[in-house]
Amino acid sequence: MTGRPANEDRLSAKSLGFKTYQGSIHAKCGTTERYVSGGGCVYCARTIATEQREARRLMKAHAQETVNPDPEEIATAQEELDEQDAAMQDDFVADARDDAAERSRQAIEDLM
Repeated sequence: MTGRPANEDRLSAKSLGFKTYQGSIHAKCGTTERYVSGGGCVYCARTIATEQREARRLMKAHAQETVNPDPEEIATAQEELDEQDAAMQDDFVADARDDAAERSRQAIEDLM
């Protein structure tokens, strides 16, 4: 067998039918929970899914806007989004190299 050695935690989790296992520390987010199927980081996958869901929601809201939107509604919606973002930031492990704004922009572009 060539390549790097198999992770024993992953192999045992796979044999027991688990979907995740505790692997090595992920360089980007610092968590250790990984998927058995491909070894990807659970935290990063969930973060990307959340960003794409928000991008779809914003695109849908943008499509439903009228030609002259009410400035008060825009301010209220922005405040709600800011509150949600602040609550989400408390739950996530931040990394100086993490570029959430860039990923969010990319997620919106991917959906267009």
